[in-house]
Amino acid sequence: MLLPGNDYRAILFDLFDTLVLFHPQKLPTVMRHGRQVRSTAPISFPVFHRYYPAIPFARYQEALIAVSREIAQEKEETLREIPSTERFRRLFARLGIPENRETVRQREAVLSTHMHTLQQATGCPTCHRDLLAQLRARGYRLGLLSNFDHAPTARQLLHRYGLAPLFDVIAISVELGWRKPKAETFLHVVEALGIRPEEGVFVGDNWKEDILGAAAVGLTPVWINRKGQPVPAERPASLHVIRSLGELLS
Repeated sequence: MLLPGNDYRAILFDLFDTLVLFHPQKLPTVMRHGRQVRSTAPISFPVFHRYYPAIPFARYQEALIAVSREIAQEKEETLREIPSTERFRRLFARLGIPENRETVRQREAVLSTHMHTLQQATGCPTCHRDLLAQLRARGYRLGLLSNFDHAPTARQLLHRYGLAPLFDVIAISVELGWRKPKAETFLHVVEALGIRPEEGVFVGDNWKEDILGAAAVGLTPVWINRKGQPVPAERPASLHVIRSLGELLS
């Protein structure tokens, strides 16, 4: 039992694989270098192919992978969030497609299909919404801080699963410009909630982004470790470890 008996005023949550679960097995498979991989490309490519029938799937897929890796490295090195619109701009540029009003519209159609496919690979147990409602009923302020490059998709999922009305503050990295574990992201939510860091708990599944990032600004980190992984050596002194969100109150 973590929360009762402590002087916490607010609980902050990560989004993906904390509240909303991502199920990669729901994505279609495609062969790459002799093995099957999960990808949105088999769904987004037909949209792209309508505009550019001369570009084969293999070229599209390899360009998308290359751009995604390039951007992932930039994010890791700078902690800057790079919008998904920029990823698809770079994809079109890598494929030799000039930028104009029409190609921007085409890009948006491909991006929309990509994001819709990702949305279909998510789920949210009703007990997660129930937990948030219980926390609100007990007087806790609730905040959400997510690393995600497309705010409309994140917010659509929050509404789809009935989570959005339960939060006092919702912050998506693409709207902030920075990604966790950048201190500014956590402090933005802390300030918006009207608390001091030591009055808040941050619950997340990612060790570096969520746990170390939260601890560094003075929030109490709660690692949701559903798979029972070993706790890394650089364990924050204030760390709590749970296997399910229900352990926050049970």
